Amino acid sequence: PAGMRPVIVDPERPKHFLFAESNRHFYHLGWTAYHLLDPTNDLRQIERLLDYCVSNGFNKVRFLLTGYPRDVDRRQRGGPPPAGGDKWRQINYGSLPGEVNPLPAWVGQPHRYDFTRFNLAYWQKVDRAVAAMRRRGIIATCIFTIEKQGLPKEYGALTDAEKLLYRYAVARLAAFSNVWWDLGNEHNEYRSRDWARRMGRLVKRWDPYDRLCSAHAYAEWLYDNDAWADYIITQQYGSCAKVNAWVLKYAGIPKPYINEEYGYEGSLAKPGHGQNADWVRKCHWSIAVAGGYGTYGDWTFGAPFYSGHIGRGRAAGQLRWLKRTFASLPFADMRPRNDLVSRGAFCLAIPGRLYLIYLPDGGSTKL
Repeated sequence: PAGMRPVIVDPERPKHFLFAESNRHFYHLGWTAYHLLDPTNDLRQIERLLDYCVSNGFNKVRFLLTGYPRDVDRRQRGGPPPAGGDKWRQINYGSLPGEVNPLPAWVGQPHRYDFTRFNLAYWQKVDRAVAAMRRRGIIATCIFTIEKQGLPKEYGALTDAEKLLYRYAVARLAAFSNVWWDLGNEHNEYRSRDWARRMGRLVKRWDPYDRLCSAHAYAEWLYDNDAWADYIITQQYGSCAKVNAWVLKYAGIPKPYINEEYGYEGSLAKPGHGQNADWVRKCHWSIAVAGGYGTYGDWTFGAPFYSGHIGRGRAAGQLRWLKRTFASLPFADMRPRNDLVSRGAFCLAIPGRLYLIYLPDGGSTKL
C-alpha cells in the first residue's frame, strides 16, 4: 500500500523486525538487483521485476544509488549474448551486452562527474522506483555506493563531496516509509571501520525518520553493537553447517542478522556463488533455522543479480514457501536449539511447545 508502515527492529525481540506501531512481525526475504536503476531499465521494466518479487514472496530489494559497473562494456546493446564459461571472467559477470552501465547520479560523464551537481532526472527515477516498491510493500535498501572502478576514491572519504552525496540521498529519500540504508557495498575494500562509524552517525543525524541503517562488508560483522547500525549484514557462503553456524556466531549481538550474499543461484553443484537451486534452498533454510534472514541473488543467464532483470533461477519460487512457513510461526519467539538434535540436523524451538527440525540432506534425527 502507498502508506506502508515502516519496518523497525522489534524493541522486545531485537533479533527480529516488525512493522512500526504494531505487533506484526516482518519476515525478511531479500532480493539483489544492483543496477536496478541502470539507464537501460525504464520504470516498466523495474515494475515487472518488482511484481515478480511480490509473486515469489520477496519483500526487500537491495540496489545501488550510485556506482560504476565492474567492467567497461563496449559491446553494442542487443548484440550476441556471452558464450558459456566462467562467468567471473565474462564482462560484468556475464551480463547481456550494454545492459549494465554507470549510474548517472551526477551531472557530467563517468570518471569526470561534477560531484557538486546532482542529475535531477536520475534522482526522480530513484523516487519513482522507491515509490513503486512502497506500493507493493517492498523495503528499498538503498546502497549508497560500490567499489567498482574506484568511484569512492574519486569523491574521497569524508570529503565535502561524499558528505553531500549521503546527505542529499537521505534528504531526498528518508521520507519514504520503506527505505533502509546501506553505507556501501564491500565498503571494507575502500573505507575504514572508523569511516563507517563516522558516516553511520552522520546518516543517523541527518535522517529525521531514523530509517534502519547498516553496512555491507565481507563475512565478518565489524560494528558489534554500535548504535548507528540497526542490523547485522554479512556476506558468507559455504555448507549448510557453516551458514547456520555463522548466524549463531552473532547470536549475542541484539540486532537482526541478514546474510546478504550466501551464494547467488547458478548451476554449480556446490555451495558458494553460482550454486544451484538446491544449494540455495538448503542454505537459506539453514540460515532461517538459526534465527537469521537471507537475501537471494540470481546469477543465471544474463547475470540478473547485477542487471536488475528477471532471471531464470528456480530457487526464487521455492523460497516463497520458506517465507510462508516461517511467517506462519512465532518465529521471533523461537530459538536455535541444535543441541536437541543429532549432527546434520538443525532445530529452532520454543522448548516444550514448538519444534521445527530441518535436515538439509534428509534422513532422520532424534529429538
